[in-house]
Amino acid sequence: MNKDNTGKLKYLVESIEKCSAPEGVTGGDWYHYVIARGISKVEGKRAGTLKEVTEHVKDLAERIDARSDKNGVVYTTGYAPRRSS
Repeated sequence: MNKDNTGKLKYLVESIEKCSAPEGVTGGDWYHYVIARGISKVEGKRAGTLKEVTEHVKDLAERIDARSDKNGVVYTTGYAPRRSS
């Protein structure tokens, strides 16, 4: 499990894989990333080199983790993923 030294789950980079550009966008190297904490996942796409994207995603995971448990309050969202047809 991805826990910090206090035993709390942390958001960590689960995967970064090369992918096609989003619809309507041309050119560039694109990567699909997944940041996860337990069953919670954040997915996105980012253009750049693998090194640039990796640095961005690691920073994003740290920022999400820092916001998720600020002052002992766990923030939640009403977002639910769409079901596949």
